[in-house]
Amino acid sequence: MKFIDLGVIVGKRYLVWAVLLILGMGQFANAATTDPKIKWYTITTPHFRVIFPQKNEETARKVAAYAEEAYDIVGGKFKWHPHGKTNMVITDHNDEANGLTTVLPYKYMNIRVTSPDPGQSLHLYDNWLRTLIMHEYTHVVHLDQRGGVVTPLRYMFGSTVSPNGATPGWIREGIATLQETDTAHSHHNGRGDTTYSDMILRAAILQNDFPKIDQVSGPGWAWPGAEGQYIYGVKFLQYLQSKYGSAKLMKFNELTSHSMLFFAINHQAKRVWKKSFYKLWKEWQASIRPRYEVEAERIRQRGITELTPVTKLGSDVTITALDYSPDGKTIAYAMSSPHENPTIKLLDLETGKHRTLVRKLTANQLTFSPDGKTLYFSALALHKRYNLFRDLFAVDLEKNKLAQLTHGLRAQDPDVSPDGNSILFTTNDDGTRQLAVYDIQKKKVTVLSIAAPKYTQYSHPRWSPDGKMIVASVWQNGQRDIYLYTIKGQLARKLTDDDSIDGDVDWMKDGRHVIFSSDRSGVSNLYIADVFTGETRQLSNVLTGVFSAAPAPDEKSAVAMYYTGKGYKLMRLDIPNINTLPIVDAGTKSPKGFGKSYVVPMNQQKVIDPDLYDEDTEGEQTGLRQKSEGSQDQKSGQRTGGAQQADTSSGLPFVPEIKTPKTKYNPLKGPLLLPHYLSPFFSTLDNGVIFGGITGSSDPLNRHSWQAGINYRTDSDHLGFSGSYTYSRWRPQFTLNFVNYSANMGFLTFNEGGTLVTKNIYEARNRGSVIVAYPFKQQSIAFMYSFEHRNSISRPALLPQEDTLLNFGRFAGPQIFYVFSNVEKTKAAISGEKGTRIRAMGVFNNTFFGTLSDNVQEIFGGDIRQYIPMPWLHHVLAFRLGGGIAFNQQLVQGTFTLGGSLGEGQLSAGGDSMYYFPLRGLPVASLSRSRALLLSSEYRMPLMYVQRGLGTMPFYFNTLHLAFFADYGNAWNKNESLGGYAGFGNFMLGTGAELRADITIGHGLPIFGRLGYAIIVVNRDRIGGLTDNVLHTSADYGTAILQLGTSF
Repeated sequence: MKFIDLGVIVGKRYLVWAVLLILGMGQFANAATTDPKIKWYTITTPHFRVIFPQKNEETARKVAAYAEEAYDIVGGKFKWHPHGKTNMVITDHNDEANGLTTVLPYKYMNIRVTSPDPGQSLHLYDNWLRTLIMHEYTHVVHLDQRGGVVTPLRYMFGSTVSPNGATPGWIREGIATLQETDTAHSHHNGRGDTTYSDMILRAAILQNDFPKIDQVSGPGWAWPGAEGQYIYGVKFLQYLQSKYGSAKLMKFNELTSHSMLFFAINHQAKRVWKKSFYKLWKEWQASIRPRYEVEAERIRQRGITELTPVTKLGSDVTITALDYSPDGKTIAYAMSSPHENPTIKLLDLETGKHRTLVRKLTANQLTFSPDGKTLYFSALALHKRYNLFRDLFAVDLEKNKLAQLTHGLRAQDPDVSPDGNSILFTTNDDGTRQLAVYDIQKKKVTVLSIAAPKYTQYSHPRWSPDGKMIVASVWQNGQRDIYLYTIKGQLARKLTDDDSIDGDVDWMKDGRHVIFSSDRSGVSNLYIADVFTGETRQLSNVLTGVFSAAPAPDEKSAVAMYYTGKGYKLMRLDIPNINTLPIVDAGTKSPKGFGKSYVVPMNQQKVIDPDLYDEDTEGEQTGLRQKSEGSQDQKSGQRTGGAQQADTSSGLPFVPEIKTPKTKYNPLKGPLLLPHYLSPFFSTLDNGVIFGGITGSSDPLNRHSWQAGINYRTDSDHLGFSGSYTYSRWRPQFTLNFVNYSANMGFLTFNEGGTLVTKNIYEARNRGSVIVAYPFKQQSIAFMYSFEHRNSISRPALLPQEDTLLNFGRFAGPQIFYVFSNVEKTKAAISGEKGTRIRAMGVFNNTFFGTLSDNVQEIFGGDIRQYIPMPWLHHVLAFRLGGGIAFNQQLVQGTFTLGGSLGEGQLSAGGDSMYYFPLRGLPVASLSRSRALLLSSEYRMPLMYVQRGLGTMPFYFNTLHLAFFADYGNAWNKNESLGGYAGFGNFMLGTGAELRADITIGHGLPIFGRLGYAIIVVNRDRIGGLTDNVLHTSADYGTAILQLGTSF
């Protein structure tokens, strides 16, 4: 210990940042996620509040009708109808199909209008919006269901208490996917019926690689990743429902929802099925094996197509697009995996070498220019801050230069014309995909299919070799088939007409045949069709599935995406004489010859700007709009579309549209004002605990949100409270908050009449603040004015003369915070793997703003972090340089603390504070001073990719890894001796190692644990009599590390 002049000894300081994190201090919510200029409206039905942009009213009314239908169907099946209205927000600012459901703080669904691509597992639907709503509303009913002893707890705590929400992912997602499948209007719908799901299971069975039940219980990245919870979940539940009846499955959900035995799903399974889920899982696996083995034998009898690997890609790989170069020497392909973020690569077929063209963009179709010098593709890109749209891009292969051709056009599936002057593509708006052409030289867009019925989905269009015809995969009336059009606007032929998924179409060079994938046999294979006769022949016959073939320029072979059972690979297959291939039934029902077309003749086509997607005078997103229903054809004057057509979103039983008048969205009319939950929290400190409760709410568009809480800290015997309000419609975001809390400042020793008395210094703090936060791209900046009053609640109480020695009273002034990050991390990474993160702050506590003169300070701090990938997979070299300095008054309690190993992230306490510097080998906050500097370095390496759980228990282990580290730092006061060596003489060096683990608990909460040892090896004599907080031994022998959260 060290004595200072005023008779005060400064000892260990305990951090208070955990309290601040729990109470939401310094935590800024996301700013506006939708364009604040959009005009939102509301349709209220008996059980839903449907909120939508003005341009999506027609779709919103259909959604409202489907939602009321789901209320009856799903609620009837579960025998549970949620109380009150479910808030449903319709959005169309993202070109990825998805939905989101939560019951916290209230029942909420987000429905994206965009439909899925044909290559996704979601591709089988008779009506996308209805299918999506059935799935999402099943989540609402399932999570809301309750009874028995749970009911009074639900009244007390709201949906924080949700026993069904504590089940594994394969139950939560499986039950919703089961409902999306069972409630189809047709005999096939949803992931429970797709050949894609069968492909996953068939490969697992035939390769004796069927997962254990724990492997699909957690969020593992090993193939098939998160999708496994949906596929294995729905298939398992289908088995239970088929063999034991739907009533037993619903009984299981009911028992689980009525029980406070969270996570005890096997207990409930034994009550219902008289067997554990372990036995039922094995029983299911045994039951499906004969079916897939018989199917495999049938396929083998027809002769398995020989496939040759083009390149080695490893396992867990997803390939989204590929194309041959015109000279046949290279193949471009787009891929991603848990070990590599999305990339577009060029494969030299002669040398086998790969060249990475584009990183961090996912392409859904690739196309070379005729001269092979440019590669075109479409990818998701942020547009005008609020939208995630697909747009057209071009890579100059000679200059290795990337250019974005369109901005906000919502363009995908590009194909370059034979003359190289135009790009054929599809564009998306309000759930409808249309055909369009981009003029490369004029940079203009021509819409071809503006008269197509609403919700038509054009995909993967391709020019014919002579540029006179177009072939495309088209979804209409619950079917996806191959259509052939002339450039003059005539439907030349519907090449297929059946319930199979026909897609990934491309032309053969002869201009007479097209090659496409289809699952008509129950397995996705490649087929070749004659566009003039409609004759279809089967090219491949595989056990798993093959997709998206790109014919070689010589047409002797093709490269395709082949499913291996552990992802996809690029495989080559020979193309024999087409006439020798077996003829199959194309299922064509339409007459040969020409018929009605939804493609507009060239002389009637509308020319638009490629950057059309802007806000109009009312702030509405315009997009590429199709003709409104009931509009007049430009040539004939006859009405097209309109009421005389069937409901083209499904050609199936009609659901009446909701006629309720719309009203302007009012955030105050809804769930905003009343509290909807009470969430308890608990956090451990070095010598006590903090516990309490938080409540709050927000409006469905998250423009307004508020939170209030109460907390009790045991070591200081202090009852605190907090409250905050945030307005997030615009950027920047505004927050007001107030918090009352206590802080443990550590031990100080006073000289009281010759007797040394050590006292634990606690402060009661009341802080009010106003925050303005502005995120932009990879950066964010926040401004805050804070007024805080501190007073002592120490034990034993401070004497008056002791109280005056410390810095209490008012601390007030403006603060600024800045963050930049371009750190990259893959799904299987153990940390950030590449990039830089910078944080900086400035705090100005001045009398002008209300600070007492003894507390005036200007504080500056921050850190910079760098992550460098090593040659070995997921090995990383990480550096952190952090520091802080306080000018003007020097607080007796100090400003910056040094020492310990507090973590950053879930359930961790304060490790990410810019006032704290973790020098491992020292106990937590061994030094508290007005200046601090720390350099940390780590070598991180994976040890084991566990990817397993503990049966059905709420524990899932992702990865086990190791880190060797060195921390070099010091904390000091102004005018304090720093020792020799240019001021680094008193710096301490701590070294050691940590065993780390990525774990998921409670079937959804990811945590990061660290167990290690550190010891000071330079200037160990400065440790004095400090004691390790974990082992309670002298820190001279090192300190144990037992923490949650990453180091940095």
